[in-house]
Amino acid sequence: MDATDRRMKRLARLAWACAALVLAITTLSAFIRLSRGGPGCEPWPQCAAQSISAEAAPGVTQARITHRVAASAALLLVIVLLVQCHTGTPALPGPGRLAAALLALGVFLAVLGRMAGDSRAAPVVMANLLAGFAMFALACRLALALRPPARAVTPASRAAPRLAMLALLLLGLQVALGAAVGPTACEGSLACSTCHVIIDSEWYDALPAASTDEEDMLDLAFGLTKTSRLGCQIIVSDEIDGLVVSLPKSRHG
Repeated sequence: MDATDRRMKRLARLAWACAALVLAITTLSAFIRLSRGGPGCEPWPQCAAQSISAEAAPGVTQARITHRVAASAALLLVIVLLVQCHTGTPALPGPGRLAAALLALGVFLAVLGRMAGDSRAAPVVMANLLAGFAMFALACRLALALRPPARAVTPASRAAPRLAMLALLLLGLQVALGAAVGPTACEGSLACSTCHVIIDSEWYDALPAASTDEEDMLDLAFGLTKTSRLGCQIIVSDEIDGLVVSLPKSRHG
């Protein structure tokens, strides 16, 4: 094995490490999101109807720290890969473009996280997960592209089934991590507007004010009115005994 092969093998290992970090980051992000009053919160199922503080859920603080460390490490690896692909001898323009795409996605996720914060609005959730899985796929593709030429024996005609299997795997992971919210309920995790109800005007002011996350999801609801609320966020108590609600004429998830 000559120096070039050793260099490519070393870079491939970095790319695989980056892929592992991205997968861990995506998993941790889903855990943190679903811990805020969604499936897995404590005590279940009473907490499903409440938007609780993320820090109150078990393990969330440690998950946040691990998430930030892993994200920083992944970004550093991507920068190293990009520099090494373009400055090493010989230059590797193909892998360099993949590394540049990885960096662009990483910056996009960093900016999105800074702007959206802990929002669980559907567009934010989907953008985070889809960009995360795109980074994972790109990191795997980069690792394969950095194999020494003698071992790179995957012609395009044989690569399609493998890519299809990878796409199915990513779809399964997306569903498992709670990204694909079906037409039914989201278990009170503020990831859909299925439970949109209209509160009678005489009762509306008796309810606690809607959270920012609830208002974000209401913006996606059909038939929105001035007294619209998400039913999963209304805690039943003696104070609202006799509450009058109605369903909108049209609904969507």
